Amino acid sequence: MKNADSHIYLYAKGYYRKGDLIKDLKRIFGKKNTIDPEHITDNDIICSLLKIVWPYIKDQYHFMDFIHVLHPLSYWKLDSGSYTPEKAVIYKCLSILRNVRVEYGHIAFIEIDDPDPDILPLTKHTDKKGGQMNKTTNTTNVFKFRAEGLCDVEELKKLLIGKMSKVVIAQELPFPDVVMEMETTETLDAIKQAMQKVSDGHVMLQTIAPKDEYTGERRYHEK
Repeated sequence: MKNADSHIYLYAKGYYRKGDLIKDLKRIFGKKNTIDPEHITDNDIICSLLKIVWPYIKDQYHFMDFIHVLHPLSYWKLDSGSYTPEKAVIYKCLSILRNVRVEYGHIAFIEIDDPDPDILPLTKHTDKKGGQMNKTTNTTNVFKFRAEGLCDVEELKKLLIGKMSKVVIAQELPFPDVVMEMETTETLDAIKQAMQKVSDGHVMLQTIAPKDEYTGERRYHEK
């Protein structure tokens, strides 16, 4: 085993088919700790996830971002039913892990084991690490970024009508964020200027990068 937390990362990144959230995580943590999943409590899951996620809450801005989405008034972004503090913490932790870069090319940042179909059914993914970014050969620029929700993306698209040749939007419910790729002849600076006009576009502005340089992490110094 390369990493005892491998299957948590893989679950967060969508390499396991999602069923009942709590039951899925009980099976994963049961496998990790070699105990019956029925003996794992919701509190066990939360404590374990927080221990994994803690290193990625690097400063006060990451902490504030973490706390913000736990508030009941922000929970609508998760689109995951009625609010509970436990579910809010779990979904936010998985959202953070989903965007952790584990490798780039042949460089491994975090050693991750292969998905195990004996734990949960697998989804169809060709790159289990979820981190390698292939360079595009297109003559247009290809940018990738995160947004807090589809409404932010739609607002940006209106500002860039006629300036994008291809748009790919991925949203894995119930996670709150959206990942978008766009092909455009516009420069990075021009796209950032458009993002500054979006009323709640700070996440887009702080994560946009050329596709082969994208990490998903926010640059909190950019406003």
